[in-house]
Amino acid sequence: MFAIVFRFPGGRYHATPWGRHVNEGAVAWPPEPYRILRALIATWHRKADKTRWSNPALHRLIETLAASAPVYRLPEAVHTHTRHYMPQGSLEGGRERTSLVFDAFYRVDPDAELVAAWPDLTLDADNFALASHLASLIGYLGRAESVVVAQAVDHLEGEFPVTPQGPLAPGSTSADVLAPLTSAQYAETRPSLLAQNRDRPGSKGRLAFEATVPPTLTDALQVETSQLQAAGWSRPPAARLLRYACPVVGPRPPARRSKPARPDDPTRFPVARFVLAGRPLPPITDAVKIGEILRRALMARVDEPVPAVLSGRDENGAPLRDPRHAHAFFLPEDHDEDGFIDHLVLYARPGLDRSVRRAAESLRALWINDRSGRGREEEETDTGRREWRVALEGFGTPAEFGDCALLRSSQTWVGITPYLRPLHLKGGDPLEETSRMIRAECEGRGWPTPQITLDGDGAGAGRNIRVGGHTRNVLAFHRFRSRRGLTQPDRTGLALQLEFPERISGPVALGFGCHFGLGMFRAE
Repeated sequence: MFAIVFRFPGGRYHATPWGRHVNEGAVAWPPEPYRILRALIATWHRKADKTRWSNPALHRLIETLAASAPVYRLPEAVHTHTRHYMPQGSLEGGRERTSLVFDAFYRVDPDAELVAAWPDLTLDADNFALASHLASLIGYLGRAESVVVAQAVDHLEGEFPVTPQGPLAPGSTSADVLAPLTSAQYAETRPSLLAQNRDRPGSKGRLAFEATVPPTLTDALQVETSQLQAAGWSRPPAARLLRYACPVVGPRPPARRSKPARPDDPTRFPVARFVLAGRPLPPITDAVKIGEILRRALMARVDEPVPAVLSGRDENGAPLRDPRHAHAFFLPEDHDEDGFIDHLVLYARPGLDRSVRRAAESLRALWINDRSGRGREEEETDTGRREWRVALEGFGTPAEFGDCALLRSSQTWVGITPYLRPLHLKGGDPLEETSRMIRAECEGRGWPTPQITLDGDGAGAGRNIRVGGHTRNVLAFHRFRSRRGLTQPDRTGLALQLEFPERISGPVALGFGCHFGLGMFRAE
């Protein structure tokens, strides 16, 4: 089988069915197969790795999925709406004229899953890899307010009660759902579709009409809605209507209240990655400052007691002394390697539980006080501080963030912030003692013993780090935690490179302050 599992972190699903006005308050439910395939296509154009997956590969995947209609497993939902009085830019009776607009949507549990499945379809390895890649990159489904986290799977237990042409059971209703034609159906009907416009030979209108009926099914699914409407289509020419039997969704929650809580599975979500925006962005040399305020911001958004995975402390308030470093890492990332932090990575090996994920979903901004260096999360602006907007990119495993150099798999890891020894030197050779500390840390985390070298050549070996196309001395980096009274064995730091005997998965962050952006390495 093949299925795509959707979850709506914002708890809402917005989508207006084809041919319906937004003020009718209708919501396309279940999400139409036509809409899902268009989301995959749009994601390929905007976000996919096109060096790995070509346009023909996209066509093969879309035509394979269009060959059969999916079945669904839908979460419980509540039909609700908001009302907006939109200014019309003119006066009426001395007052600004407004127009009432309804914004209807379905409210769903942010942790509930909506599944669209093709039970009889088995994708080959290439098709499944592309589908998984695209699904993981989908940002929203329907309207942009419907923020979504999606995952492609090839095996799923349980039933799929919402089926095309299914029987109407008590408490269910029928819904006409827009689905794509199969590739063969489209090729067969295309000549008759083109013939509908033969009365305007050579006109611009004819050319615009023919553009809405391109040669292939995948190209037809990419035609903009505005083009279809301008050409006079009452329904997309590459689409058909299927009747599904689905549960009735009303303005009140279902009467059943005693459903067992769905067990949380934090191991599915060890990583949360954020996008950081603002001008100017913080430099990577301030990584430890940004890592610390990210931690404070998240801790401020969870209920007491703060989970140990965020606080790094046990129930008695004592620091955790786990050699596996299972509590969270708050790692700033310079994704485009221009010397400025543009992403943030939250990582915890045991996974992020539901309370931590909700805190991550609600995070909107970070700020730092330039005078004191102490920051926290805040929405407002004020004199004497720098502020950046934050947006959650998604949750997942390190392998699902293949564009992040902190989370890749590699044998060679190059330091991007100074490594600071977590223990005092004992009078021996400094490099050898440093190497012993690093090997002990790697052993505690279950990694093989690496070969450790100073990064760079000559007199600058171990002292310079590549930042934004230039080299910066380790002393240019902020190397101190803001916590008072903290013992810091190393105040200088080193630029290092690690070579493991086998590939390991990131993140790799070692030494003093490694949970906040010091001692960070990127996969080479």
